[in-house]
Amino acid sequence: MISYMNLKTKEHNSCFLLELAQVQFLDGLISHSMHGISIIWRIWWNYHQALAI
Repeated sequence: MISYMNLKTKEHNSCFLLELAQVQFLDGLISHSMHGISIIWRIWWNYHQALAI
């Protein structure tokens, strides 16, 4: 798994700026104080909803 992650590092880095731009765009739509919390909550909620199915 670690070697796989090392192989994916360059691809991840090339995508990082795009992801960062998307996060900054969302920051413009969502209040800065709630942005991270809302993402973590959404991921956590979706994860548990998927387990419940």
